[in-house]
Amino acid sequence: MGSANVTLYPLWAGGYAYAADDNGGGEGTLSQYWIGSNGALVPMFAATVSTGGNDPRYLSADPSGRYL
Repeated sequence: MGSANVTLYPLWAGGYAYAADDNGGGEGTLSQYWIGSNGALVPMFAATVSTGGNDPRYLSADPSGRYL
C-alpha cells in the first residue's frame, strides 16, 4: 500500500475489522475493531496489540473466524 494513509470503510455491521502496521520493519502492531450497527469502528478491549515479531506481513484467523 505504500506509505500513504489509507481509510478503510466497513461493509457490514456486527463484523470485525483489523489493521496491521509493520512499523517500518520493526515489531508491528495490530489494531482491532468491532463494526457497530451504524458502521462505525469501535475499538475492542485491547484496541492495539503487538504482532510479536518484526515486519508483519501475514494475518490468520482462528478456526471460529471471529478473531485475527
